[in-house]
Amino acid sequence: MKKLVIIKIAFVFTAIFYCGITGAQTLAMKRSKDVKVQSSSKIVDDMFKVIHDRSDHNMIRNPRILRHFTERFADISDVQWYMVNYGMLAKFIQQDIPYTVGYDENGAWKHTIKYLAKRHIPIDLSKKVDKKYANYTLLRAHEIHVPNHQDTIYIVQLQNEKQIKHVRFSKGNALVVRSMKRWISE
Repeated sequence: MKKLVIIKIAFVFTAIFYCGITGAQTLAMKRSKDVKVQSSSKIVDDMFKVIHDRSDHNMIRNPRILRHFTERFADISDVQWYMVNYGMLAKFIQQDIPYTVGYDENGAWKHTIKYLAKRHIPIDLSKKVDKKYANYTLLRAHEIHVPNHQDTIYIVQLQNEKQIKHVRFSKGNALVVRSMKRWISE
């Protein structure tokens, strides 16, 4: 069950990473008159249905969700709640770091994801990445916490002049989740 949840989360992050990459690729593709391109942010926005974007949480009917969320994020004032196919998501920014917290339809906490820009990536993780992938530049990372999994999971995005890699770091191990050739040069 844990592996299934982790695989699903990795898939979601891979999709989010690709949406970010798609933004850059969109600029290149717009030069072609034959190709119609939809904005990557529009695609991501269409994945979620905003059901509540105020801080009073009145639209959230499940007390289990509210209890968990307010215990861990009491100081958050600007939260957007989304209904997704498996339950609900809360999206917010805390100390300049975007977060997503997921709950299932019964109100059980499923994951917390921190979207880390390069400047927010922990130094020890950065050193591990630099040691193992010396020929790559570390771009960003997702810090993932899931129930019954004590270790923090990181999905990092790396690139060099030829490839982009998404690598999962957990328990001191690294696993390449996705690797693809770069087709846009800087």
